[in-house]
This record gives sequence, structure tokens and C-alpha cells, in this order.
Amino acid sequence: MRRVGLNTVNGRIFACLLALLAGACATGQAVNRPLNLPLNLPLHKPSEPCVVAFDLGSSGVRVGESLSDKQADLRFDYFGLFASTGGLQGGESQLTETLITLPAKAQLNADCKRVAGGFSVWRMAQMKDPQPLREMLERVYASTGVAVFVITQNREGRYAYQAAKAKLGSKLDTSHILDLGGGSFQVSDSAGAFGFQLGQKSSYQLLCQHLQQMRNLPGSGECSLQALSQLEVAGLRQHMQQYFKAQQLSPSCMAGQCSQSLTAISKPITRGVYPMLGKLELSASAGVVRVNEMSRAIDKLAVLSSNDLNLKLGGSTEFNKYLISDLIFLEAITQWMKLEHIQVAEVEVNNVYGLSRDKALQSLSNHFECYLASIPVSPAPDVDELAKTCRKTKSDRNAAP
Repeated sequence: MRRVGLNTVNGRIFACLLALLAGACATGQAVNRPLNLPLNLPLHKPSEPCVVAFDLGSSGVRVGESLSDKQADLRFDYFGLFASTGGLQGGESQLTETLITLPAKAQLNADCKRVAGGFSVWRMAQMKDPQPLREMLERVYASTGVAVFVITQNREGRYAYQAAKAKLGSKLDTSHILDLGGGSFQVSDSAGAFGFQLGQKSSYQLLCQHLQQMRNLPGSGECSLQALSQLEVAGLRQHMQQYFKAQQLSPSCMAGQCSQSLTAISKPITRGVYPMLGKLELSASAGVVRVNEMSRAIDKLAVLSSNDLNLKLGGSTEFNKYLISDLIFLEAITQWMKLEHIQVAEVEVNNVYGLSRDKALQSLSNHFECYLASIPVSPAPDVDELAKTCRKTKSDRNAAP
């Protein structure tokens, strides 16, 4: 029998391993068949961790996964709950059930790490009375294992920009985006954001309260921003403009300096204001909303009754109720930022994308007790710094004799 040297054997073994990857076998003959490896042996490790993220907004919960486009949502009026009770505790049982059952509705991976972020009205609840919210989040975590964080506006703005940039790519050619939620808005770029607690629902509430004061009516009860007199329209516009001027922002984010150009990505604008301008034949350019077009629309629509408005626009939609307050809000913010127009991009953007890729937040979820202890602090601490502090605190505690 012919002897084969050790180096030759090793060389053949190495060649065999290479051949296996190419679909060949050790006989020296190429085989045209699939490579059969055990199912429990992954060919590669995913470059990104699998994270299921819950986006808790003013109008409900949306869930999605970092490694999949599948999502599901559940409508719940957290803003209405907060407005009527001053807190969010009345939605605790619903939230607990949603965190447990909603991922299965979207057919998401049950083995993924889970994290949740509360936005807009959740910040309002924290600012109003942090202790009841802290206790609620502690109970929810004990019941579900999901850490729910209250996300700052700056971080939310970064999430929105990341998601918009990922979906629009080079089509996003403005320096900033405008994200209008139910209880807050953010103007953001890749570095951060500015904004305050004024969204679609909260701006409607703000204008309703002022309208009732103008009419010498009690501050409660139903309110409609339709069938307004010209004097009332002027008063609401002035009130919104004064609200913007009264906000204290850093020097780099004062009017006229925050943005050279702006793209609106939120449904109140992309599916409410922008299509409405087209129906009224006020929109002169595709994908653009001009300040003078919004001003003319306010003059035309605010004097109409709700029924006449629906007839004028060809039917009732979920956006019609807020149309006048959305227009007055947009008119005020564009004038405040000294912009003559904004661009509009129809893109499905939510906070799932940013949440599921936020490594600092995922790290902090491993130290949730440390995070909960920080909730009564105002303003809320930066997540990146808090994650480092909590890791160090746990490390020091483990190192103690």
C-alpha cells in the first residue's frame, strides 16, 4: 500500500473542508447536490441582534422586529386617558396584555430580546407625576418581562430621522424632517432634534381652550374648530404663534437657524393637510406645501360647519376633525422657522426602527431597576450616560467583598 505523508494528509483535509463549502466531497469528484448540515448549526452569526420593539404612542401600541418588516398595532387612546384622569394607570391592564399578545399577532420571533419606548403622552405623564408612572412600569415589567422606557424628545427625533432616511434614502434631500405625533412634534436631523409637547391632539386641545376663553365659555365640554368667525380665526392664529415664540430653545435651535429645509413625514400632513390642498386646488407643486397655500385654506375652511367641510372635501375622514388645528400649527411653525414651504414625503415611519436598533437602550434594559430609580429626576437623564452609570453601579456592587 502506498504511504502518504502527514503533510499530504493535512493538505487533503484542508482541501476537503474548502470543498465542502463549495459543494464537493473528499473523493476528489465534484458533486452537484446541496450541502447538508445539521439544522441547529448556523452557517453564520447575524450581524445584528434580534430585538422586538414596542412603540407606545398617544393613540396606541405598534410592535415590530429589528430583523423583519412585519409589524402589528393596537389602537388605544392614551392621550384621552391622560386628559381625563391625569395619568396612564387606567391603561395598565390593557398594556400588560398587549405586550404579551401583540408580537404573536405580527408573527414575530418569540426568542428576540424585547424593549418598549413610551413617547409623547408618556413624557407628559412623567412630567406631571412621575411616581405613579414609575410604579406602573415596575408592575408591567414584573408581569411581562418587558422594560418600558420613557423616551426623550431628542431621542425620538433621532429615531424618526433614522427611519425616514432608511426608507427614503437619497429622496430625503432636506436638512431636517418634521414628525408630528399626537402629543408632541420633533424637528430632527441625524444629530438630534428639538420640539415640545404640541402635537395633533394637544394643539387641537390648546386651540379649543383658547376658543372657549374667547367665547367666555367653561373650560370643559365638547369643542369644534369649525364654523368660526373671522375674529376667532385671527385669535387662534395669534395664540398659536405666541405659543411658539414663548418656547425657550438653545441658541442653535432658534427660529430661522434650526433648518434650511424641512420634509414632513407624518400622517396628519401626508394624508390630511396635503391631500386636502389638492382637493381645493390650492397646491401648486407636487410634494410641496407652501405657507400661503395653508393660510388660504384656513380662511376657506374654518368658517364652514363640520358637515359643510366634509361635503367640501368629498367625505369624512379621521383627519377632518383636526384639519384646522393642523393647518394653524403648520402655518405657525413654518413662519417661526422662517420657511416659505415644506416638502411632503409619504412614508410609513414609526419609532420601532430606532427603538430596535438603540444599543444603549437595550443595554439599559438589563439594569431596569437602576433606570426606574432615575424616573423621578427631572429633566430625564440621557439614556447613553445612564446606561454607563447603571453598568458601573452593578459592576461595583458585584466587585464588593
